[in-house]
Amino acid sequence: MAMLTETSVGGEVGRGAVLSDEAAVTAYADGFTSPVMGERLRAAYDAAEVPTGSVLYAAVVSVGCDAPTEVTVAAGPDGLDVEAVPVAAPQQECFAPMTTVALVEVPAQVL
Repeated sequence: MAMLTETSVGGEVGRGAVLSDEAAVTAYADGFTSPVMGERLRAAYDAAEVPTGSVLYAAVVSVGCDAPTEVTVAAGPDGLDVEAVPVAAPQQECFAPMTTVALVEVPAQVL
């Protein structure tokens, strides 16, 4: 699992996608307002070693003043639910919102 956090790149919590190939990574990265998140997504995708029968799934888990470091993953009725574990000491305000994307490896059959 990887957690990618960048400032002022946009995104919407819950927006997720299977990163099955470079085209899928590019399509997902196009949803952010800065190429920085796309570059980090591509690097994480390239470094990932996903075993047969599993897929790499990316989801925006936070947009705000905090950068979560953990997520929970569960199969829900509408697909995969990837949610940030709340940080212990949340910030009350910040200069600019940070977007955190979680990359998780999941069994292909849960999608």
